[in-house]
Amino acid sequence: MTPPYINLDSLPNPIKQYVAWIDIMGTKSFYEKTNKSPMLYILKLHACAEAATKSKNGLRYYPAADGLFLTHNERTPLLEVVKEIFQEIALDVINTRKIEYRYMIRAGIVHGEINHGSDISLDQQQLPLTNALRQSLVFGKALVDATEAEKGRPPFSATIHNSLFSNVPLSVSGPKYEYYAWFDDGFNKKEEFKNAILEYYTWIGAHRDWVNAYDEVKMKQHLFDFLLMLNDNHSS
Repeated sequence: MTPPYINLDSLPNPIKQYVAWIDIMGTKSFYEKTNKSPMLYILKLHACAEAATKSKNGLRYYPAADGLFLTHNERTPLLEVVKEIFQEIALDVINTRKIEYRYMIRAGIVHGEINHGSDISLDQQQLPLTNALRQSLVFGKALVDATEAEKGRPPFSATIHNSLFSNVPLSVSGPKYEYYAWFDDGFNKKEEFKNAILEYYTWIGAHRDWVNAYDEVKMKQHLFDFLLMLNDNHSS
């Protein structure tokens, strides 16, 4: 193989776009018990994401491990897709009768600099990348900011980074952060969803051996923040 050569001067400058990172909570703990459950959750997440992003002009979708990145030039189309994915997963949680097969997601939403692999020209490079691989790559600090934005936040929160803090519709004030209120726009199962998550947390409390990495103090805080987020009074 010829050693890879990249002409740094030929690489494109980053562009500013809206970015969302969505991932599944607790995947590491699930994998320590079984491969099949996290595979099931990841497949469900990507099935919902693929359906939500289909025929959305300008929207890019990048699968990554137990989550995915979404990018768009405009804020509203990105938020619409985030809302659709969250609502579909919430319905799936409601409809999953076996509590141990329920799962939780969360997201970080930012506005910042990224590069798409598809925008990189290989003309001046000695880089043996297939076009398919290049199309699957995305780079930039906004990706880091999006993943950092969701860390430690409650389940089913879509956390708004301060890069777009004042410009997002349907937002509610959480205890420490600002959340996109995906549940207050055409979602009429909020009470059933809340009860399904309460049942799931009760199950987790009774099966600590299954999710022993989920610190009990953090678990209680997450549930408190989730209920506060869901019940917060706000205007659209």
